[in-house]
Amino acid sequence: MIKARLFGKTRLPKPFVWTVIFICILPYILHQLGVDFSTHQELFDLSAASEWEPHEVNDAMHSVFSGSFVHTLLEWSAVCTAVFTVCLAFTNYSITKDPIVPIIGVSLFFAGVINAFHTLAADRLIDVVADNRNLTSSAGIPTLKPQLSVG
Repeated sequence: MIKARLFGKTRLPKPFVWTVIFICILPYILHQLGVDFSTHQELFDLSAASEWEPHEVNDAMHSVFSGSFVHTLLEWSAVCTAVFTVCLAFTNYSITKDPIVPIIGVSLFFAGVINAFHTLAADRLIDVVADNRNLTSSAGIPTLKPQLSVG
């Protein structure tokens, strides 16, 4: 019989909980107040680039790809977090023998695997059959929409 502990005596301090809630809500509040979190993309003029020095072309191309770099960093930090979480989940299971924790950890791990494949495909490091324009969204759910509406 599986005995899962629903209510324990260990509690987090209330100031810590409220601080975490505030940090989670802060980006939404700032966005509603008009703070812009987007990366501004400059246009790349190909006709003018033919007259530039090679290092200027390189700098301009890196400036154009800044949004893609941010997207890749955020996605891979999520992948690393998923791997770390599944390691902690199995460590917790080896100590407490609570089967719920590794189930949640494995589901988060496979969500991280999906993020990894999404990032590799969006950066065109692996070949995909789908149109690459659908792979550059910042979330995985809009990416799935074209594949789900095939009927």
